[in-house]
Amino acid sequence: MFEITRVRGIEGLEAIRATWEVLYGASLNPSFYSYWYWYESISRHLLDSEIDYFLLHRQQRCVAIVPLQLHAWRKGGHSWQVLRLPSHDHLEMMDALIHRDQAPLPVFAALHDYLLHQRELSWDMLLFPKVRARAGLASALLPQEGHVRQCGHSCYLQGNPQQPPEATLSHKHLKNISRLQRKLETEHQQSLHFHHCSEPQQLEAAFATFLQVEASGWKGEQGENTCISAHPRYQAHYHHLLQCFGPSGDFAVNLLLLGEQPLAAQLCIRAGQAWHLMKIGYDEAFQAYAPGNILLWLFIQQQAAQPQPWEVNLVTGPGWAERWHFNEEPVYRAEFFNTTLRGRLLSTLLKGKELLKGQIKGERDDSIASATSKHQPQGRTEKGTAQ
Repeated sequence: MFEITRVRGIEGLEAIRATWEVLYGASLNPSFYSYWYWYESISRHLLDSEIDYFLLHRQQRCVAIVPLQLHAWRKGGHSWQVLRLPSHDHLEMMDALIHRDQAPLPVFAALHDYLLHQRELSWDMLLFPKVRARAGLASALLPQEGHVRQCGHSCYLQGNPQQPPEATLSHKHLKNISRLQRKLETEHQQSLHFHHCSEPQQLEAAFATFLQVEASGWKGEQGENTCISAHPRYQAHYHHLLQCFGPSGDFAVNLLLLGEQPLAAQLCIRAGQAWHLMKIGYDEAFQAYAPGNILLWLFIQQQAAQPQPWEVNLVTGPGWAERWHFNEEPVYRAEFFNTTLRGRLLSTLLKGKELLKGQIKGERDDSIASATSKHQPQGRTEKGTAQ
């Protein structure tokens, strides 16, 4: 049913650009991490090894493109070959392109069968981590019982024309943000200003401001030195995205200023109606006022004032987002093992580790329950209510 070909590296990516862009326009639930420019940027600036792109054709039409990267993985004292979606600390989510008119499950089954029988790539495990529930690839992975598990969630808020955003978010949290905003302006006797910088002529200066804000705290030289400006390759990646998506208005920098002083900043990229917050930062000298929360709320309000549908997406599910009561989208991890001896051994090793972990957790829970029951007063429930 399918003809499968493979191209490799940046040269292969450039060769399939026209095919990629046609498929992206017709793909199932596309996102910014499915853009051709996104893969160009991560290939040139982030990744140390090349990506293999598997193209599935049906009736002379490309219906899927799946990017995979071969990684060496140390586990159980051995080195294993893992074929997986591209991986890097700055790649929060990943996806494949699947045509919306195609049933995803047969597409994936064809690729899986091809990978099991080809001789060019030696692999032990096929891994799809960080796949959000709305991703096109998730439609192919979720029916695979025994191979898929939830590994986290992504937070987002969609506009609803029937009600304002404050109707679904935590009233208590929003009230606290408003209080901190007033306190900040009163104590410093200056006004706060919100800027959504998406015009091409604004972006270079706004990007420089973002780098300055992000480096002002624990990510900078006084902390872990993980800020973008401390790593030329990371900075080149985000600047490349600015240059590619800035002209179309799909790249933005949100800034919160106290007078002329920047307090918080966000790097955003748009796919469809959704703005995704790729990176955020704030000046830790003003941490007590929660400037990042103030900026996020001002951005949500700005989007809610637009007549068209909108979404603000945090990409990940950070712990601080719990206070907002955002919508949560499950994020999945799927593992498939080769039928070779090495593949079966790795499967046994990982399953044994999970069983052991579950057994230890069960024993710990039993121990806690036993200790709790010994100290619980007779004739009372855990909440202290008489039975």
